[in-house]
Amino acid sequence: MNKNALALVSSLLAATVWADAPQVSDVTATQDYATRRVTVSYTLSAPAIITLSVETNATDDVWVSIGDENLWYVSGDVNKKVEDGAHTLSWLPHKAWPDHVITDSRIRIGVKAWALDCPPEIMAVDLKAANTVKYYSSAAALPGGVQDKRYKTDVLVLRHIPAANVTWTMGAPVGELGRVNNEIAHQVTLAADYWIGVYEVTQRQYEILIGKRQGYFSNLEYYATRPVDCVSYDSILGSNGFIENLRNRTGVAGFTLPTEAQWEFACRAGEGAALYNGQNLIDDKNAGYTPDQFVLPLARFTGNSGESTKQLAPKDSGPEKGSAPVGSYEPNAWGLYDMLGNMYEWCLDWYQDDISKVDPATGPASGTQRVVRGGWHAEGAWQCRCARRAGFGSNSAYGENGFRVACPITAQ
Repeated sequence: MNKNALALVSSLLAATVWADAPQVSDVTATQDYATRRVTVSYTLSAPAIITLSVETNATDDVWVSIGDENLWYVSGDVNKKVEDGAHTLSWLPHKAWPDHVITDSRIRIGVKAWALDCPPEIMAVDLKAANTVKYYSSAAALPGGVQDKRYKTDVLVLRHIPAANVTWTMGAPVGELGRVNNEIAHQVTLAADYWIGVYEVTQRQYEILIGKRQGYFSNLEYYATRPVDCVSYDSILGSNGFIENLRNRTGVAGFTLPTEAQWEFACRAGEGAALYNGQNLIDDKNAGYTPDQFVLPLARFTGNSGESTKQLAPKDSGPEKGSAPVGSYEPNAWGLYDMLGNMYEWCLDWYQDDISKVDPATGPASGTQRVVRGGWHAEGAWQCRCARRAGFGSNSAYGENGFRVACPITAQ
């Protein structure tokens, strides 16, 4: 027997079923001796999103997950929306979880059904294949891990944001370093969960759907994973724009930009401080503190972009100057990258100075500008705060203009 493979036979497999509705029943699992492939059969009572789990009870019959990062090489009726009825999925343990040998009935396979209005943590959209949307229980379950280059080029990854009926403080309190008058702190409650992009849309992702490259930083060696820029609100949401093409490619009609309230709630990830890691900017010259040092691990800005305020690096710059490849800095608690700095991100709303009078669900009914959030790579640390907001004309396509996508939680 190959000791680098998981030692499984049908008599040693147990199945676990969660009590969630829709219901999973008749779960069985077998392993083929020759290929090591584990095949799981199950019956589903109603349409649902299906994910796989594997547990061991190595000590004292306490069942412990082997970890989502070991559930790669899974195929069949899994990690997607599945209709009711009988189905099968398969797992290649010797590829996903090598160097493990499990014996004595110490492993069990689980099939979990997620209700369509309460999906798993991650949605992954293959931009190169029509109608290919997959779901994963966590970012770790993404084959190769969320930082794999494919998720910054060929696949668009979104995160489930748990926002329904959560009351939180939007804006900045008086006294926050860098605060301006359009950041009035006020209470907001969002009505529903939603999806939002883990990364800003990159130049390669934009190129796949639009058919041409778009971006100020044109270095051919590095452009693919840099965020798209010089894109207007109108071009993103207009006819034959990125959002329309994304809807057509996936069959998911709900893709759009986040509202301003959705953007800030996602950026904060439960934090009320100026930065999403729970820190506030400090400017104490006597103690040697500067705002830059607090933003350095989180964002691309003038402190680490090789640029001065509003002065862009040369177009052919490598990733050490100008915009950074997405995912270069520390994410927030929900695993979202570059919510601060790198690119100003378009939001769905019309811009209004007094944010406290805005309906968080829809934004203002009209206006002359659209909202952008988060600061960008040619601005200072004070602009790279969770509450930072500004407005641009909807046809503006400057070097600071980028975006990330959002989607209602029920869109499949």
